[in-house]
Amino acid sequence: MTDLVTTELIALGEDRLPSLFNAEGAMATAIQQLEAAALAEVMDGSTEEGRKHCTRHKNKVVAAQKLVEEYKKNQTKDLKAQTRSIDSLGKQFYDKCEELKTEIMRPRKEYEEAEAARQKQHIEAIDYIRRLADPLPTSDDKLSLKAYQDNMEKLSALKVDGSFEEFREEAKDALEKSTDYLIKVIAKLKSRIEEAEELAQLRKDKEERDRKEREEQLRKEGEQRAADKLLLEQQQEALLEKQAEAEQQAEPEAQPEPVAEVPIVMQAATPPTDTDADRQRAAKNELLSWMKHTIGISHAESRRLIIAIANGEAPHLQIQY
Repeated sequence: MTDLVTTELIALGEDRLPSLFNAEGAMATAIQQLEAAALAEVMDGSTEEGRKHCTRHKNKVVAAQKLVEEYKKNQTKDLKAQTRSIDSLGKQFYDKCEELKTEIMRPRKEYEEAEAARQKQHIEAIDYIRRLADPLPTSDDKLSLKAYQDNMEKLSALKVDGSFEEFREEAKDALEKSTDYLIKVIAKLKSRIEEAEELAQLRKDKEERDRKEREEQLRKEGEQRAADKLLLEQQQEALLEKQAEAEQQAEPEAQPEPVAEVPIVMQAATPPTDTDADRQRAAKNELLSWMKHTIGISHAESRRLIIAIANGEAPHLQIQY
């Protein structure tokens, strides 16, 4: 070891190193000198050259730290009795060096932490822009359309300006791609929803047409049944008229067809006797003749009226025998 070793911050040599551990106050003086020299310069962590200078300046403290640490280790091998004192004094020097290193590197560390936070903020903002265009898990087109439209409103409210700094172009590209994707997917969903609604309307219109056709068919069938019934009644009426005319022509004018031949159901409390039956037939024949010749009612209609009256179907009318 040479007589004088410089660490660029303080001069240390063989004659001084022992005194640091033996002479009272020598270590404290060396620490003060090292601290004064180490902190004589103001470190700048905002520039590349400043950050490099921080590292170089720290290395000067490291050189002094190693020199004293090596001397301490060599001395402790032969001076076991002085180990505690040497370790304590050496630790003081070591700890101060650690403290100085931290202080010297603080501007750089603060800058790097702030820089990392700044970049993280921009990256997260760009990720948010991209996430707004992420596919949705729902299969409901209307719900998907509403969600995509909400995301489009959020994208429209975003502005990519100088606040993104060196990330501006990346943010601009993410915004353009997300916007383009949402425009396409919204148009596709609107078209699909319109097609589905049109198809549903067509089905509804067809169901309505089918319903009206069924109702019209039922109405026609009802009208046909009514017409068929009316025709049958008319045919039956005509047949009865013909039968009545034929009966009238076959019998003398003064001798109308006996009512007894008409199937009349009497609503009597007790079955009539033979005498009552004869009297009833005579009364019905007399009434039938009166309706035909006095009122002008046809034979068939007269017979139906007599049956209705006899069965109690005509209000306020009855046949007295």
